[in-house]
Amino acid sequence: MKTNPDATQFWDEDIFPNCLADLTCYDIDAELRTMLKRFMRATVAIWCNMRPDLVSEPIETTQVDTAHASGEPLSTPAGESRSTVSSPLVPVSPVAVDRSPVDRSPVDRSPVDRSPVDRSPMHSSPSPGSKNSFGDTQLAIDLYAESWMQAAARYSETPLKFFASEENPEPTFLNEDGKYLAFWDPLDGSSIMDANWSVGTILTILRSGWKLGSPARPYVEASLVAVHGPVLNILLCLRGPSSEQSPFVLSNFCYFNDRFILDTPQAGSPQSACYMAAIEDADRPKYFAPANLRAAHVLPKYRAIVDEYIDRGATLRYSGGLVPDIYHILMKRNGIYISPSCTGAPARLRMLFELVAIAHVMEAAQGSAHSITFGAGILDVEICSYEDKTDLIAGCPSAVTRHLAALTT
Repeated sequence: MKTNPDATQFWDEDIFPNCLADLTCYDIDAELRTMLKRFMRATVAIWCNMRPDLVSEPIETTQVDTAHASGEPLSTPAGESRSTVSSPLVPVSPVAVDRSPVDRSPVDRSPVDRSPVDRSPMHSSPSPGSKNSFGDTQLAIDLYAESWMQAAARYSETPLKFFASEENPEPTFLNEDGKYLAFWDPLDGSSIMDANWSVGTILTILRSGWKLGSPARPYVEASLVAVHGPVLNILLCLRGPSSEQSPFVLSNFCYFNDRFILDTPQAGSPQSACYMAAIEDADRPKYFAPANLRAAHVLPKYRAIVDEYIDRGATLRYSGGLVPDIYHILMKRNGIYISPSCTGAPARLRMLFELVAIAHVMEAAQGSAHSITFGAGILDVEICSYEDKTDLIAGCPSAVTRHLAALTT
């Protein structure tokens, strides 16, 4: 797959006849369906270009600025990556045969420059002098992923009023009459990519009536959580057929053989291919993901929770990536993720760019996701700034309730 396809060609519906699911099982309008398909394509582009054969040079900040201004995906200086994988997203042009006469002039015998060459991968190379407004160093792959998400959002019929992201938190306005707002983290967990661990992309769609100072719950319309691992999985949380449990349904898509397919529903799930099985309501989950573990040195109550799971032989499942750790809980239908905060170990999770989508997905699976600081569900916390952060406890509802009480009393 090329890293710098022509934008018009890449997004053209006719080029991907069987690449994406129709999303027809959801009760959503055509504009939202089209936009979500574009974002799904963007995640494919991100995933295809972060494999081991990543380009070896960091992306210059000027390239990112140009790409953002034009709305086209960011080109990379080293040509193509993942070249051995055939993808329908960008047709491969036939190789032109050079039939010009062979140059038989004397070979240049001058000494070869054998100085070391920088072959550090894209995902471990900071973009020169670049930090986001949170003070985090922006890796080249962060900015590359951001350019694809922006390209997905920018098109003539976009229903987005504005978008904002972890890399660019201030809103970028697109359509004054747009019905939706988009917030995303283009590449969550990029700091662990050099260890070849799974990372993710997170997207939240709110209705345009949402304003700062309001909680997300009344306005949340859709969420997308992509897991960039050995395979690409996408969790989509959208409005579906009426349900006693929730107006939203959760689906798990797998990108396989150049198309998205719905994973087979798990045992116990409703008789619809669009549903994932619900999380078990376990008071003592089998799986434990203790994030921000340095806080246990300062918070005795957190230390006590960690000791509880150690003492009863629970299974540790923590990678340092929010998306794969939450995805593990959803797929196993069991588990707890705890990321408290304290002096010296502050909250790092962004409400709009990460947690709203995570909470939306978790609740659709009948799990729970709360802010420890506010003692309330993530979707019910008032968001007063685009850069608001908080801590998180998520997973099996009974365990969330029990540990939240222990941490806040």
